[in-house]
Amino acid sequence: MMYYIAMDIREDLDWFLSLNKFGTKLGLERIERLLKCLGNPEKSYKIIHVGGTNGKGSTCTYIGSILKEAGYKTGIYTSPDLGRREERFSVDGEYIKRDEFLSLIREVRPYAEEINATIFEVETAIALSYFQFKRVDFAILEVGLGGRLDATNVVLPVVSVITNVSKDHTNILGDKIEDIAYEKAGIIKKGVPIVTGCTGKALSVVERVASEKGAQVVKRAKYKRISLNKDYQTFLIDNYILNTRLMGRYQGENLSVVIAVINCLRDLGYNISDKNILEGVFKSDIKGRMEFIEDNIILDGAHNVKGIEYLFKSLRDYRYDKLILVIGILGDKDIDGMIERMKADLAIITRSKNPRSENPKDLSKKFKNIHKDTRLFVMEDLKNAIYMAKKIASKRDIICITGSLYLVGEAREILIQRRTKDTLLSING
Repeated sequence: MMYYIAMDIREDLDWFLSLNKFGTKLGLERIERLLKCLGNPEKSYKIIHVGGTNGKGSTCTYIGSILKEAGYKTGIYTSPDLGRREERFSVDGEYIKRDEFLSLIREVRPYAEEINATIFEVETAIALSYFQFKRVDFAILEVGLGGRLDATNVVLPVVSVITNVSKDHTNILGDKIEDIAYEKAGIIKKGVPIVTGCTGKALSVVERVASEKGAQVVKRAKYKRISLNKDYQTFLIDNYILNTRLMGRYQGENLSVVIAVINCLRDLGYNISDKNILEGVFKSDIKGRMEFIEDNIILDGAHNVKGIEYLFKSLRDYRYDKLILVIGILGDKDIDGMIERMKADLAIITRSKNPRSENPKDLSKKFKNIHKDTRLFVMEDLKNAIYMAKKIASKRDIICITGSLYLVGEAREILIQRRTKDTLLSING
C-alpha cells in the first residue's frame, strides 16, 4: 500500500515540475478561476503585496520578521528560491514541510489541469491555500513578474509596495522605465495606500496611477548609514537606529521602505511597537544577498544592471587585494549592461543549471570586449569554477559569486556541502 502512495506522490510531483516547460503566461483569468475552485483562501487573512525591481525579498523578510515580533502569525511567499521549492513558502520563518507541499499539489492539481494553469499560478494557489491552512494573520506576497498581470495581483491588500523600478525583463515589460513602472503600478488598488521607493519618471507613473485609483502614495523614509562592522550594519531611518545583519549598502533603501510600510500599518490600527521594529529588523535573515558564506567568499544574487551597481558599491566597504568574480548570467538579461559594471582583477565565467543560462563561452567574449585587461577563465561546471577561484585566491582576496540567484543557490549548496564534509573530516580525524 505504501508503495502505491509513494508512486502517487511521485506522479503529482512530476506533474508539478513538468509545468516548467510551458513557461510564463501572464494574465489573471486562470488564477482567479483556480482560487475560486479552492474557496478563495486569499480572503482569510490580511495581505501586504510587494512589487518592484530590486529588494523585494529583503523587504518581505524584514516586514515578516517585524510582524512576527509584534505577535502576528505571518506567511511569506517569495520567488525564486535558492535550491528548494519549499523555500518559497514560509510561516513565521519556518518553511513549508515536504508532505504539506505535496498534499497541496494534490489538492490544486485537478483544478489546475482543467484550466491549463502555469507553474507560477499553481505555486501562488498553493501559497494562498497554505496560509489559510496555517491560519496566518498576515500574508506577504512578492510579485513574480511585473505586477499588473502577475498571478499574485488577484489579492486585495491592506498595503501595496513598489520598492523601486529599473530595467529588467525588458522583453516582457518594455524597454522604457515608464512602461516598466506602469506594469508594476498595476498592483495599486483603489483606496489602498501604496508605499514606494521609486524616484524620477517611475515615481511620476506611480503617482499618476495612484491618483486615478484614489490611493495614497507614501514615499520611503530618509535613511543614512551610521556604521558597519563584521557582523551587522547600522542605519538611521526616521528616528530609528536600526541594526541589520543583512549586508550591503542597499539594505538602507530596503529598510526605508519597510519603515514606511510599518507606519502605514500602525495608522491602520495594527499594534506594532518600536521594540518590535528593532528586534524584527535585527533578527531578519535572508540568504544569497551579500552573504559571507566563508571568510572571503561573498554570495550575491544580483541579476540586473541596478542590482550589480548596488553590489559593487557595497564591495567598496571591504578591504582586499584582488577581487575574483565567479559569474553566470541568464541569457535574457541586459548582459552588456551588467558586465560594464563588473570591475574585477580576475573573472571565472560559468553557468547555473537553469536552461536560460548564457553560454559561458559567449559570455566570456562579451566580458573580454568590455574589460580587455581582466584575466578570464571559462569553466562550464560551477563546482570546478568555485574550486579554481579558491585555489587562486589568497586570504586577502575576495571571491564574489554573482549574476543570478540560480547560480548563487547552486553555489551555496556546493559550499555548504564542502564545509560539512570538511567538518566531518575534522571530527573523524
